[in-house]
Amino acid sequence: MSIKSRMMPVHSPISCDSSSTYVDNIFTNIKRKPSKDTLFESDLSNGLKAHLETAPERLNFNSHQHQYEHALPVPSYMQLKEILFFLLTAHNHSMFPVRVPDFLYRLKHKKFPKYFFYAFLAAGIDCIDQIPFSNYPELSSSYAKAALRCIRNAECIYDPYIIWASVLIFVHHYKSSDIKEYFEISNLSRIFYKMDQHEFSDCLDDPIELEFKRRVWWSYYIIGVDTYVVGSGFPSFDLKDIVVKLPKNDFEYRYGGCYIDSDPDLINLVKLANTHVGQVLYPDEIFSIIKVKVFFGNLSKFIKNRWLSINSNQNTANLKFVKYSNRLKEIKIYIDEKYNIKLLMGGIRSPSCADKFSNFQEAQRIITIYFFNQIYTIMVLLLYQSELVRINFAKMNPNRIKSAKSNCIKASLESYILFKWESENIPFEPSYSLFAIWKVFVSLMLLNCKFIQDDDPMADNSSLFDKMLNEIKNSGKKSTAIQYAYIIISKILIFKEINYPKNLSYKQYLDLMVPYSLSENDIQPWVIPKYLTFHKFECCTQSNYSTLNVKEYLFLSSDSSENRKSRISYLINS
Repeated sequence: MSIKSRMMPVHSPISCDSSSTYVDNIFTNIKRKPSKDTLFESDLSNGLKAHLETAPERLNFNSHQHQYEHALPVPSYMQLKEILFFLLTAHNHSMFPVRVPDFLYRLKHKKFPKYFFYAFLAAGIDCIDQIPFSNYPELSSSYAKAALRCIRNAECIYDPYIIWASVLIFVHHYKSSDIKEYFEISNLSRIFYKMDQHEFSDCLDDPIELEFKRRVWWSYYIIGVDTYVVGSGFPSFDLKDIVVKLPKNDFEYRYGGCYIDSDPDLINLVKLANTHVGQVLYPDEIFSIIKVKVFFGNLSKFIKNRWLSINSNQNTANLKFVKYSNRLKEIKIYIDEKYNIKLLMGGIRSPSCADKFSNFQEAQRIITIYFFNQIYTIMVLLLYQSELVRINFAKMNPNRIKSAKSNCIKASLESYILFKWESENIPFEPSYSLFAIWKVFVSLMLLNCKFIQDDDPMADNSSLFDKMLNEIKNSGKKSTAIQYAYIIISKILIFKEINYPKNLSYKQYLDLMVPYSLSENDIQPWVIPKYLTFHKFECCTQSNYSTLNVKEYLFLSSDSSENRKSRISYLINS
């Protein structure tokens, strides 16, 4: 019997209703079973093993590493600390469960299950540029394979660390994708989550343990939303099936408690958390992040399904569009009040190694402000982009189309500026940013801008679109997901360049495009995905985007001459 749960409907776009009654039964009955702490040579991938065995010189690891000379290289404690800081900054949503002092203690004394330790390294090892780690470009993949092998052989599959490890492996696959491995870990994590747990029915009363499991679940949920938005699959969960409480008291959870052998860098933060002063200095933001992500997932589901033939009832679709549009306006008011974009003006300073965690909260606040403003512009862009799909069972009013175009252009330009700010201010490689994949949405709209602004767009290579495409190309060298996005955008550009001169030959029809245009050059159909992305149906690429042909856009391509005349009359008089 699967675990099921229900979360009360969210009436406020972001506010957290403390009076809502939640039933916290996800992971509640899970027992964590200790696993062996040592790392064995059997966990070494064949490729990396060959590298190490044939190396011209023997690898010399420090005292933290010496026992693993013939296995996967293990970073020093300071390097592990560096990885943790990187993941907390670049992939914070995957690190919700981290209690920093406890996490560092477990890293230092090798207390994590092997599969989790390997998954942690797979997600973050690329931020370490010292030898031997910088010598092996596929090292993160070797860690991911080792983690997956350990998960297959795990003695206690109910351990929430398995779910968290799967989240970190997903982060790794954002950089270096192995399709077979990706689907395996995806299926395994779903099985572990849904498996019947009656035999593990002991009630857990430890609030920290419950909060930990709650955060593991939400990290898993968010990685599912991120994958669904840019992918072609189905959402992992429906909102009505969620019953897990939202995390709370984030600063106290992350740094509070009593620890033996606590890292010296954390002393001040631990003191603040234990005196509850931190709650005043660092108010909770995690619940707001989660609620926006939940909304983003539901919005994406609507957009992906809006133009399926089974959803031809436009009254229902229009009501949903208005609902999401109004909710976005409410979110915008909240963001302007709590996370105003003007607060980004100061940027983020790169902290020295000695004070990384002391300055982490300050940096995280700035990144959170960036996140809210960026995700808002992306959601606006995607919602209004769905208005531009041209389909014969739903004929949109020209003024509505022009309004949607204006909103899309405005959102794409705002997002472009935010991406530029990110590249100049956030102290980590932009290719590894959890926001980087959203560039595919922005670049698509900038492509349409390129073709409505210039008299000869085919000859212009200096537009904002061209600049962003070049950035995506460079980022693709370090991220498989971004590389795939670059390939898709490049193909779309080719489609547009092929259809552009063809449409110019339909001079008798171009005047009929004027009611839909924003400028004198805006007389051709825009490149618009029907289902949010261009790869919902991988078998037939062209079915994924709205037509680029003028005659098809005007519904004139296959009608009889009599019907065509009546349609032309309608278009002229509309």
